[in-house]
This record gives sequence, C-alpha cells and structure tokens, in this order.
Amino acid sequence: MKIIPNIRLDWNQYYQIAQEQRINYGGESVICKTGENNSLYKFFYDPISNHLMDMSGNKLQKIAELYKMNLSFAVQPLATVTAGNYLVGYKMTYNPRHISLKKAKLSREEAIEVLKKSKTALEYFASRDITYGDVRKSNVLLDPSTGEIEFCDMDNIRLGEYPIDLKIPSLKKFVESYGTIDEKADAYVHNLMTLQLLNFPWEESRYGWIIEMLKLGVYPEEFEESADCIFESMTKPEQFNGEYAIQYIKR
Repeated sequence: MKIIPNIRLDWNQYYQIAQEQRINYGGESVICKTGENNSLYKFFYDPISNHLMDMSGNKLQKIAELYKMNLSFAVQPLATVTAGNYLVGYKMTYNPRHISLKKAKLSREEAIEVLKKSKTALEYFASRDITYGDVRKSNVLLDPSTGEIEFCDMDNIRLGEYPIDLKIPSLKKFVESYGTIDEKADAYVHNLMTLQLLNFPWEESRYGWIIEMLKLGVYPEEFEESADCIFESMTKPEQFNGEYAIQYIKR
C-alpha cells in the first residue's frame, strides 16, 4: 500500500519558512517555498486569529488518499509536514510556469478552450468519486506554454465520505436548496465561472451578482438556445438540470 511520507521540521524551521518563504495565502492556509523548483509547502492557519494551526483529520485523510490515487488534472500531495508533534500541512507539486485563470490574459478562444478542459477535469474527478466544489478562476492553474490545466487546493474537495471543508457562498446556497454535494454542484459552479470569464469579466461580477442577472432573465447571446434551460434552472438550484453550459457556446 502506498503510504504518504512525512517531513519533520523543528519549530524554528517551520516558523522561518512560514514567515520568510511565504509567497501566497488563502482563506485557511499560507503557501511557502520549499527551496525546490517543483514543490511548495501548504501550511494551515486560523484566519480569525491569523495564527498557524494544525491540519484537520478530514484534510489528512483526503491528502493520504490523493497521494495513492495520483490524479490527472490536479496538484499532487508529496508528503505531510509536522512541526514538533503537530501536523501543520503538506508538501505538493508545483509547476513554476503555472498562472491562475484570475491572472491569465486570455482571448475568447483561449478562454473557451480552458473552460472545456476544466469541464473535462471535473467530469474526470466525478468518475473518481470527487466533487471539487470551489470552482473559481484562482483555483484553476494554466500552463501558457502547453495550454494544460490543473486544479489546486485539492485538500478542500469532497472525496468519498470525506466532506468539503470550506464552501464558497454560491456553493453553500446551492447545497441549501439542492440538498447535497455531487457532480451537479461542480457543473453549477463551473457555469458561474464560465459566465464570469466570458460574459461578465469585470471585477464586481461575483457569482451572487451573476445569479441575480440570470433571475432577471439576462442570458448571454453567445450560447445556443439549448443553454437557456440551464441558465433558467440555475436560478432555482433544486431544479438545476446538471448540464455544463460551455458545451453550447457558439464559435
């Protein structure tokens, strides 16, 4: 059985890396350099107190399973990391050429291709009993030289019986109406990212605002009429038909 290895740091190493090698942060973690070109550390912290903290058991189980699975379209865990007697995070793969969709300057044609590839990735995840959930531009990584994409933040997925840890507001509202998290949830949020990227690119067009536009009947003209029933169903998540809108984009 493939068991994920562990890296032991002493407290001084841990704090030094977290403070001096930090390159990014999210809602529950900081991303730090490892000293290698092809890997990064992810350390967890409490966003309220801003203090570093240990990794939850739920995340550990998912990371350990992902290490065995060796998924396509995903950043890979390489090892867990402990400091003292605490499990503080993990080491993961890194492609220095990657940029997030949030920072990418894409033509319409390039954006369509990325959206189609991310749809393929989410459907592949569903075949492995995974719901990604937090589908947004900052979590989709693009290699501009090859056009290939990967999803990051893989510790926050639903994997089998292990639930998503943090839900973005639109996903939370979807689950409140629909009742569960499954492949329809990923299609729903992917559709919001599609509309944001292709039709509502300005900064204030957050997912909640896009839903309000759909409720007003503002449907993009760049899609075939077959997509209208998707957009209509998205205004009432309990009736969402589960389809990806990107398949109906006009070229």
